Amino acid sequence: PGSQAILEGNWVYSLTPQKLLLVLEVGSSLTKRAVLPLPSGREQASAIAKSGNFVYIANDPMVSGAPYLTGVDVSNPASPTVVADIAMPSSTPTITRIVVNGNYLYMFPYSGDMRIVSVANPSAPVFVRSVSMSASDGVVVGNRLYTAEGTSGLGIWDISQPDNPARVGSLSLSGTIMRVQVSGNTLYALSDVYNAQ
Repeated sequence: PGSQAILEGNWVYSLTPQKLLLVLEVGSSLTKRAVLPLPSGREQASAIAKSGNFVYIANDPMVSGAPYLTGVDVSNPASPTVVADIAMPSSTPTITRIVVNGNYLYMFPYSGDMRIVSVANPSAPVFVRSVSMSASDGVVVGNRLYTAEGTSGLGIWDISQPDNPARVGSLSLSGTIMRVQVSGNTLYALSDVYNAQ
């Protein structure tokens, strides 16, 4: 449906052009159940993640400036409700990936440091800190965060203190690593030419 989408049960939560959120119900076919418009002054949604009954969406302003994080209550998927909308720090580029770790969101911009936001109170997200790295994606496995770090390969972070990750290692891989995914006990590092490592 959109550039990023989440399938959970019979519901799809998707980004879509010129809208904040598209909600579809899965049956014998896909049925559109709800569409949320972008907040006033916003240009596009760029990343989405879901935690419990809430969806979190990064979206950019029409004029130059930092992106926003919008929280949406989807406890009733057919009637989503915006419950939070905060501006990220002024130096934040467009967010392209959001990874959930408990009460924290790890937000990966197209360049520069990862941003951490606390969503312990989903109606009032709080920016916690920036973590120095150059990564386009990440995946949480236990108390480790594995990050896609382009030509530097795979980053390995200790997140036993989830609001303050500490780098503990790295793994050199061929290609430019852009995405990481986990299936069972296997981690897949995806390069810019879509070859799994």
